[in-house]
Amino acid sequence: MLKKEDILKVLKKYGFYSLNRAPYLYQNEGQLGVYFVWPNKQYGHLERVSYFEDEASVEEAIFKYWWFINHKDQYPITVEFDDYEIVHPHIIYKYKNCVLTVEEMKTFSEFLETYVDPKEELIRKQLSRTVTILLSLLKEKYKEQNETFSKVTEYSENLRMLTNTFYQKLKEYQKDKVEENFESEVLIDTLDDSEEVVKRLEEEFKTLSSFDEIRDFINTLAHCIKELDFSEAHFQNVYLLNRYPYEIQDMSKKIEILNQQLKVRKKLFKGKKNALEELDLIDDTSECKKMIPVELFIEDEKKKVQKKYETKKEVSEEFLGDYLVSFLESSISLPPAIHLEGTVEEIDKKRLIATVKKSYEKLSDTEKSACFVASCAILRECLHVLMSLGALNEININETISKIIINQKIELFNTAYQTLDYYTNAKLRVKYFSILKMNSFETFMLSLVDVARVLKKIEFKIDKSFFAYFTNIDKEVIPLYLKNVFYSSHKTSYIGIVHPETPFYYSPVEIVSKIDILDNTELLERESDTIFLLKDKIEVQRKPDKLVVVKYEKEKLEHNKDYAIVLQMKEKSRCNYIENRIYKKQGE
Repeated sequence: MLKKEDILKVLKKYGFYSLNRAPYLYQNEGQLGVYFVWPNKQYGHLERVSYFEDEASVEEAIFKYWWFINHKDQYPITVEFDDYEIVHPHIIYKYKNCVLTVEEMKTFSEFLETYVDPKEELIRKQLSRTVTILLSLLKEKYKEQNETFSKVTEYSENLRMLTNTFYQKLKEYQKDKVEENFESEVLIDTLDDSEEVVKRLEEEFKTLSSFDEIRDFINTLAHCIKELDFSEAHFQNVYLLNRYPYEIQDMSKKIEILNQQLKVRKKLFKGKKNALEELDLIDDTSECKKMIPVELFIEDEKKKVQKKYETKKEVSEEFLGDYLVSFLESSISLPPAIHLEGTVEEIDKKRLIATVKKSYEKLSDTEKSACFVASCAILRECLHVLMSLGALNEININETISKIIINQKIELFNTAYQTLDYYTNAKLRVKYFSILKMNSFETFMLSLVDVARVLKKIEFKIDKSFFAYFTNIDKEVIPLYLKNVFYSSHKTSYIGIVHPETPFYYSPVEIVSKIDILDNTELLERESDTIFLLKDKIEVQRKPDKLVVVKYEKEKLEHNKDYAIVLQMKEKSRCNYIENRIYKKQGE
């Protein structure tokens, strides 16, 4: 029969002493077990109990827990329960989409060598395809620029020889004139190591294994291509490639004129043509005179390329190759497409915020201010009322105010106006709410309408999915939370799986009321990455079933001389989780 000492012995074997932190020894109504605390990325920390019949089952359960705790930060390992309502569920360990056995945990290195996640394999193939496209694009850029440089060099040498011939003829024609020195335009040149660069990049790619490494490599390739696109040396060479043929043609004409004049001199009866005037005429009628200066040409070309890159949206690394080939109008052949349906990768929260911040920084001050307004709860509620009443289409603000009065919402706007107008909020008003006009209540209302219109024109999108929490999908402006902050205060919490390309909004701060101010007139800024949706831009598919998750806590913990033991558990709270899949609205 299993004894306390048997369980304590196994706990100590793996460094758990059941003293001042979980796991603890557990005993209730004659049953022996272990009290564990399980971290869960969706539902928070869950306290549960496992019961055992013999020492072998104790060994297996505690080893699995020890192994999980030591590997969860290094690998995408998760824990699931077969039932989230009971205090003693069956525990399931997963590596990505695969349920792990004890043997696989013990030989995890060997398991990783043989394990292939079908979903990840497709994503890896897509990333590799992107690398192939970008390397081909890089080679094409190098080839194009090298060929341009080679042709310009050929033209330059031809022009140099013709120019020297011309000055020799001119000297002979003028006799006593001082010979002029010819200086050709300086051709910017760099050592051509393009083949070596591409070779090194290809070798480097072979050494990469993790998705993050490959994604960083893809962004490095894209940066190299962008640098080539902005190469001033290439812009100058393109300019000279167009200019040199005209100069060669002009110089050939000048030499022919001098040859004719030198022949005439040898004759008894000489012509009366003035060779210098003819030479000047060639310069005056040259096609070169129609060309803009090289500095202006380079500036114009840089602006054209910049304009192309400014239209480049945030594209994930899986599709960056296809996008660059498209907007740079390349002629390279694309590898066969990888079928990725149903294999959309969930983005890491840190990567999500980093990606969104890049888009946010490109917004104008007015657009940023509109996002700040939506981050403030009281102003967000005002936007909800305006949008739900169709006030954005109203021309007369008095009609809008009448609608709000009829719907008994005018006090909400009065409170918002007075709060922002309060002297303690002056700095925040200037810093974050510059889009709002506070001259009068009417202008405040009009500027709120402008906020809603601005929000409808901007949006953020990513090519991956992410999950977040919310409490009400019926609001016009729906705040999402990347952490579950509703568990204790709401009996129902909605999990939103936001699918790729769904438009959403972002603010790096949240403006909240200071809770220790009784009259609610003081606001403060809270550094918080705030994401929200607009109801009219999304479609929601709600699963009919719900998942009930109960949180338990230890009610009675008894401390003995050498160990502590949990004697009783109690229900702390329960929450109904309803999953929603959020998509971009069709026709948007």
